[in-house]
Amino acid sequence: FMDDIRKTIEQGKHFMAEVPTGVGKTAAALSVALEHAEQGKRVIFLTPRHSQHMIVVETMKRINDKGYSFSLADIVGKKWLCNIDGVDFLSTSEFNDYCRLMRKDERCDFYNATWKDGKLTKNARDFLDMFGGIVHAEEIKHACRDFCPYEIAMQLAKKADVIVGDYFHLFSDARQSFLARAGIKLEDAILIVDEAHNLPGRIRQQLSRKLTEKAVDRGIKEAKMFGYFDEASILREVKRAFREKGDRVVGREFLARPLEREWPLQDIVDMLIEAGKHVKEERKRSYMFSIGSFLSSWHSAADGFSRVYHSSSKELVLHSLDPSIISQPVFNESFFSLLMSGTLRPEKMYADLLGIDAEYRSYPSPFPKSNRMDIVLSSVTSKYSERDDNLARMRLLIRSIMDIGVSSVFFFPSYAMMHKVVSGIQSRGIIMEKRDMGKEDKAVMYRKFMSLDPGFLFGVVSGSFSEGVDYPGNKVRIVVIAGLPLSMPSLEIRSLIDYYEKKFGRGWDYAYTFPAMIRVVQASGRSIRSETDRGIIIYMDQRYLWKSYRAFLPSSLVVSQTL
Repeated sequence: FMDDIRKTIEQGKHFMAEVPTGVGKTAAALSVALEHAEQGKRVIFLTPRHSQHMIVVETMKRINDKGYSFSLADIVGKKWLCNIDGVDFLSTSEFNDYCRLMRKDERCDFYNATWKDGKLTKNARDFLDMFGGIVHAEEIKHACRDFCPYEIAMQLAKKADVIVGDYFHLFSDARQSFLARAGIKLEDAILIVDEAHNLPGRIRQQLSRKLTEKAVDRGIKEAKMFGYFDEASILREVKRAFREKGDRVVGREFLARPLEREWPLQDIVDMLIEAGKHVKEERKRSYMFSIGSFLSSWHSAADGFSRVYHSSSKELVLHSLDPSIISQPVFNESFFSLLMSGTLRPEKMYADLLGIDAEYRSYPSPFPKSNRMDIVLSSVTSKYSERDDNLARMRLLIRSIMDIGVSSVFFFPSYAMMHKVVSGIQSRGIIMEKRDMGKEDKAVMYRKFMSLDPGFLFGVVSGSFSEGVDYPGNKVRIVVIAGLPLSMPSLEIRSLIDYYEKKFGRGWDYAYTFPAMIRVVQASGRSIRSETDRGIIIYMDQRYLWKSYRAFLPSSLVVSQTL
């Protein structure tokens, strides 16, 4: 793996690597990248989860323990570093607008203590000298009692050999600002994208926008309260759109036509945003500002987006379809990019979706094959038309697995299905994932599961516990994927299928079939995490035997109707 990274760098190519868990891919990738850091390049290591930042930090500390003196700065979103009370309820975009206004009006005490007249204050400079070469974001936030943690982190980033960040730092509209603040040019940057199978979906998610009727109602109330009566009139026209019946894909004119009877849409956007700025001088949030931003995106979005109206849930969605709009320029401009994950097949799909021309290699697992058994239970299915008839049978199978008496995890396609199955199971040691759990709630649930013997964790595929989480000490002996986690055929998914069919000729594969199986493969990896771990993976659905799904599973698959 390390030799291949060196070769592709020397050849001026990018590299996509499917590397199994447990081989030390973080240490391997960093070791090669740091060879080039000594030659003036900067390393940007991107992960999808805050919890994974610590792995990079600890790896760098161990590298320095060998006699090196590399520096590292850990950067997370500005909102998560902010020490101002009450910002947690703001969305990321709302917080960024609020922060910008507070700095402009010199009302943020933390920022004012850090900067004065465009220069770092003496106290801030002295404070920076306290930090060592490798600093985690939590350490920065905890230490910054008087200063802005984000500004301190970015100052550390200017001199760091390695910057650990989140996907959005480079794969969003924030890219240019982030690079400028960190003093990096992409042509001098070595990018390492960890868990890269998540990248296309994350980019589409952060590019998508949503507007609800409830938000419009609050915008009308806000406009009246602050005396913006023209803006209130405009928002009443927006609200009328939600009276339409029937969920459907719509065009730009769905909102533009009724609104532009009196003003051009761009004028409307400017009015709402300007009014929202004034509201933000008194409040942290403005609904008028948010609606104006949504209308701006709705108006300007071109190819690569669909517009969907849901009369059932009273919401409008501007749905991103094409992640390459953001990712392709990043990869084209960077010195070298390494995309690595335990799951990067089919590689052509990732190359197509991200717009990257890269070498690819898949590395075999070094662990003994005899330590893992993969079983398809063919007597049940979660197929929607047959689901109700199968739930009782699935419940009995899960109960039998629990009776074995070893710690196990059970992953379902949805929370609804999980609750239907588990509702009939009574047992000690059951831990259940909940929708919209906070960071601390997840940590508590994880610690509780790890303390139980045996413990039984129930969650959803692609949730907080099915990928990006380690269960050390061979804690998980059995992994069950109860059903096939296909996405609901929503209007957004259908738009995605149509777009990928038109662009790549692989609509159903890229938008529907492959993503489901990638989630399955990720979940199945929760058991075998080292060369001594032993475990059983159970795929509880007869459809795993279908050709399009079985291709993702091990060739040693065992088929059974019962346990």
